[in-house]
Amino acid sequence: MICGYMSVGKAKEVWRVFNDMKEKGASPDFKTYSKFINCLGQAGESEDALRLVSEMIDKGIAPSTVNFRTVLYGLNREGKQNLWIHFTASSNLWLSKASTKESDHCFSFSCTLRKNNKTTLVRSV
Repeated sequence: MICGYMSVGKAKEVWRVFNDMKEKGASPDFKTYSKFINCLGQAGESEDALRLVSEMIDKGIAPSTVNFRTVLYGLNREGKQNLWIHFTASSNLWLSKASTKESDHCFSFSCTLRKNNKTTLVRSV
């Protein structure tokens, strides 16, 4: 449903459904956040996707490397790299490029979140 609304340009409707769901007590899970992040990235709304990654972290849901890559590449495409730098600095997120295959432009990231003196490894997909 999320991507259906996004594909016809109804981002406001997606946000309404998403927020209604949360208000009624249904907490979004990893799959819901990931789908929404992906759709926002495809729609050129990576700044909103970054907010969802931040919300995931705040709720104790570990984002995947794909979530981070989607947001990072989207922000880069939109010329908003400074938002990524600010986000990683303010959330104590450490990203390190683990490996790069130049032939297929595939990047792997190792991510660690530190919050309240607790370290959590990010889902690797």
